[in-house]
Amino acid sequence: MVCAVIALLAQLNAVDRLITEGNRLQSDQLFPEADSVYGEAIRKAQAWGSETHFVALAANNRGAVRYRAGQYADALTDYQNAHRIWLQLGRAGDAAKAATNLAELYHARGDDAAALRWSELALTTGDTSVAALTIHGNTLRSVGRLPESLKVLNAAVARESGGRNKLLSLPLAYALLGRAQTQLSLGLLDEADQSATWAKEILVTFRGPDSLAVSRVLLQQAHIARLRGDANQAERWLREVLRVQQQGLPDGHPQMAPTMVELAELLAARQRFAEAEKLAQRAAVLVRQGLGESHPDYAGLLLSMADLYRGQRKFDDAERYYRDAITHARTAGIETQARFASYLNNYAALLVDQDRFSEAEPLFRQALAHRERFLGAAHFQNAELLFNLAVVTMAGRRWTEAEALVERSLALKQQVVGNEHASLTPSLKLYGQLLLRNGKKKRAQDVARLYAKIEAGQPGRAVNWQSLRSFR
Repeated sequence: MVCAVIALLAQLNAVDRLITEGNRLQSDQLFPEADSVYGEAIRKAQAWGSETHFVALAANNRGAVRYRAGQYADALTDYQNAHRIWLQLGRAGDAAKAATNLAELYHARGDDAAALRWSELALTTGDTSVAALTIHGNTLRSVGRLPESLKVLNAAVARESGGRNKLLSLPLAYALLGRAQTQLSLGLLDEADQSATWAKEILVTFRGPDSLAVSRVLLQQAHIARLRGDANQAERWLREVLRVQQQGLPDGHPQMAPTMVELAELLAARQRFAEAEKLAQRAAVLVRQGLGESHPDYAGLLLSMADLYRGQRKFDDAERYYRDAITHARTAGIETQARFASYLNNYAALLVDQDRFSEAEPLFRQALAHRERFLGAAHFQNAELLFNLAVVTMAGRRWTEAEALVERSLALKQQVVGNEHASLTPSLKLYGQLLLRNGKKKRAQDVARLYAKIEAGQPGRAVNWQSLRSFR
């Protein structure tokens, strides 16, 4: 009996050492090596029982490695196994942490409804860490609950920093980065810049200036510069992000693809189409080779290629890519997510460019119904869809319906940026014109005065509402 106990302790010590080694490798971003070590820990732990704490711990940690390596399906299996085992063992705190990991994973996959369920479960069952608050705040942002998101992320920052504006911890850096994204979505660009700058100081101190963690902040700073209209600075930041990723990731890693796509979009907006197309095509190769054509990111790349061709007014090429993107999005399961609305919206916008209004209208309506189904009717991302639908409704000379659509669009935007923001001027201008056409002269005059006041003062900076959809 004593020998058996000694043997068990030796085996568990071996498992513990393997998990510690896996943690070190993960910290050094040696993901394949860490995956292998955690797998060995699981096999050794299962020799003494398949439903033990050590099995769950190693599975949970391996899930984190696979998540960071972009192997979402495998990571999901590991996290679910860890959560199930810890629940069976009555380890509520550990199960709550696994729930937080599941929330983060679903959020990364774009399934925000599932992410929100898991983040709420984590908080209510025991994980009230800064990491859990950060993930919950990020998920609230993605489903359009921006004031709630900012409140949660402010709480995460306050809890970790104690109100002191100085270097403290990595969890604080990630909370600051999440807060910067929410502030960005609310049009609070100065506040977002301050949060991102503080996060960058922490990450440079803990990870070094050329770390992948710092590249996330650089990407955020590129978003801020782009929304401020500083395309030169945005391009510099994006090229720096790409340099850091190329230095820190293996050759051909698909994680570089989103940066390439964003840089391509910026270059296209600057009429540098040849450079943009080359980058987008390279990104498509990385995703196709690294993740496969059935991966959601590949459909997104097809969508970006379509947008690039639309920007060049190469309508036949653009339409072919839009159709392919929609087909691949359906294959990849994106049709069950809110972002599928962007595929329909962008294709419909191409049809509008060609005055094919009768074909565009049903696509805009499908996109709006899809987004409202997943995000609710009050989500700010519906604003552009409502505006686009109003344009095609006007083409059909249905002025009353168009007025109502623009009014709804304007109200959603005002919820995000307030009543007197510069980004509201296109909607206000169109709204005033429709009010006049529909005989509502007094209301049109009120709108014209507001429009003139904003034009004179230009309070706030312009918000690129279409770009905001992609900022996670």
